[in-house]
Amino acid sequence: MVLTQQILTKEDELTMVLKSDLNLLNWTETEPVHSIAQATAEYSIEGEINGILHSNYTIFYSEYNKEDIHKSTSTFIGYSFF
Repeated sequence: MVLTQQILTKEDELTMVLKSDLNLLNWTETEPVHSIAQATAEYSIEGEINGILHSNYTIFYSEYNKEDIHKSTSTFIGYSFF
């Protein structure tokens, strides 16, 4: 994963590219209600940036496979804070 931070100035736009690995530490997800679930995740970041990333997601399952969730089809939106 490549994390990019943009710093804006009056004269120019500067871009700093920082490369780091993102590893999933924890994933918690609710059972879908009317095809919608909520999830939280925690990731470790190691490389040019180090720390813990916390994420929250809303997931819409257009096809849900209760026996094997990895065979489901979904769309999600979320936010993360570092």
